[in-house]
Parts: sequence; C-alpha cells; structure tokens
Amino acid sequence: TVSESPSSSPSDGPTSSPSGSPVIQVITQPAPTTNAPTPSPSSSPSEAVGGVVAGPLQTELTTTYAGGNGQAGIMFDIEAVNSLVIEEIDIHIGDTATHNGFIYMKNGTWRGYAKTPSVWTQLGTFTVQGQGEGNPTTIPAGTFDPINVNAGETKALYITLTSTSLKYTFSNPERTTSDDNLKIFKGVGKKFSFLKNFTNRVFNGSIRYKLA
Repeated sequence: TVSESPSSSPSDGPTSSPSGSPVIQVITQPAPTTNAPTPSPSSSPSEAVGGVVAGPLQTELTTTYAGGNGQAGIMFDIEAVNSLVIEEIDIHIGDTATHNGFIYMKNGTWRGYAKTPSVWTQLGTFTVQGQGEGNPTTIPAGTFDPINVNAGETKALYITLTSTSLKYTFSNPERTTSDDNLKIFKGVGKKFSFLKNFTNRVFNGSIRYKLA
C-alpha cells in the first residue's frame, strides 16, 4: 500500500515553483496464511481443515438376492485374504414385517458345530423391518460387535431370525463369493436356533468391512 506524507515544515504560502519529489512511504503487509497443507511434506505436516483425518474406506461384498429357499437362519464361513473388520451386514427377508434376530460367531469353520451352541459367541441382537423379496435388509449399525478377521483366518457366522422369513439360495456345487480381501463360502440353512440343518445353502446379503 502506498501513501503520500506532507513535508515536515509546510510553507506559509505557495512556493513559486513546485517542491522536489514528494516523500513516498511504502507499507508492507505479510502474505495471507491459509489452512491448506503445504505442497510438499514437512517435518510437521498440517491436518486437513477442521482437524479431520479420513479413515479407511468401507468395502461391500455381496453374494446374491436370488432367494428360492428360506428358514430362520443361515450359517456360513468367511475367510480374510487381508486383515479386516466387518462393521455392517445386510440380509434377505422375504416380507415387510418386523423381525427379531441374533448374530453369532466362532473361530474356525461351522462344520461339525452347527448344533453345538456352546462353541458360538453371541455378538448381538437386532430388530429389523423386512424389505421384501430381492431387497437388502440392513442390520442396524452398532447392534453387533465388530468382527475382526486376520489375514488367512477363517471364522464362521450364524445369522438367525426368530421367525422363518430369512431367505437364502440352494446351490449344489461349491460356491464362493470373493473379492481381493474377503471370501464368503456356501453354508447351511438353520431351523431356530441350533436345530435342523438344510445343506448347500448360500447366504443372501452383503458384508461391509474396512481393512485393518
């Protein structure tokens, strides 16, 4: 910013000729600061505006919503290719009524333990409004404990309603749904709660997870 200053001894009247060059005062201002991070890494990197640091992205793996069969529950194995945490699950309910349910987990496969409730850990209970044939019904977030699965580890999941409205799909050949991080294997349908098995059943739904 440039401003002009009057002389220190002003004359009583106008001079016969213009005075020399006026005095110029230059006022400098500091460059404005911003909240944006520096363009190159520094020893103390700045945070994003608001101090929020983005976490790992959530990924969804979906099997099918083909249905075709149904009972109270579905029991199946999952295997992690990379370490991950399961946070949300969608299931397939064939009507639009309100249903209560449970989620169980065990380390290792379900095979040989489908009728042994003592080896299963209950992760949570839930109440959902069914979304009908062909549509995902989301188990509310926070109604079950997050499921940590290490790379190369197999865990068994058992999701069951107290009614017989859960849908799954019959598949005689071995069937696996997978992405780069997670595998979902064919399992068995279940009569509530740890009773009769219905073999060769495929979980209908989605698993949402983040890499650990």
